Amino acid sequence: DILLLCGPTGAGKTRRLVEAYVTHADRYGDDSVALLLPSTLAVAAYSDQIARARSKGGLYDARIFTFPTLAETILDANHRPVRRISDLQRRLLLTQLIDDLHSQGRLPYLERVASFPGFLRAVGSILDELKRAAVDPSLFEQLTRERIPDHPVNADLIALYRAYQDHLIERGLYDEPGAFW
Repeated sequence: DILLLCGPTGAGKTRRLVEAYVTHADRYGDDSVALLLPSTLAVAAYSDQIARARSKGGLYDARIFTFPTLAETILDANHRPVRRISDLQRRLLLTQLIDDLHSQGRLPYLERVASFPGFLRAVGSILDELKRAAVDPSLFEQLTRERIPDHPVNADLIALYRAYQDHLIERGLYDEPGAFW
């Protein structure tokens, strides 16, 4: 069964969630229940609450994850030969790809802002949103050509996204936003 809890702050969602997790884990074992949370801070906080509430005392092989950690666990369990790149590696890769595309004349619209301090962060945010929405480079190209066909930034963003994703795939790498791909 899947339990989804919704409600405003203070409605008792946290208490109910901890109770449901503890009841299920006590009855069927720690590896019979999973809890997906939005951040590592939430994982730490909930893990502590659940460990204190357990009748058997503590957690043993608990399945309390963030979404990226769940994706890594699934990949590891299925022996998929992929490696996650760190945020630093990702920034370095994007910097290199931007430099390469710029030197090839493939960023004509963005070249005037490519050296600005916030450019790399802005491009990274765009790629994050596309990847979290499971929009691959081909679909992104199709959608931009259909919906905003004359915008001059299209070709630059398409080239950058395609180069980035191709690089990851060719090397068996993935980034956090694309973990479930």
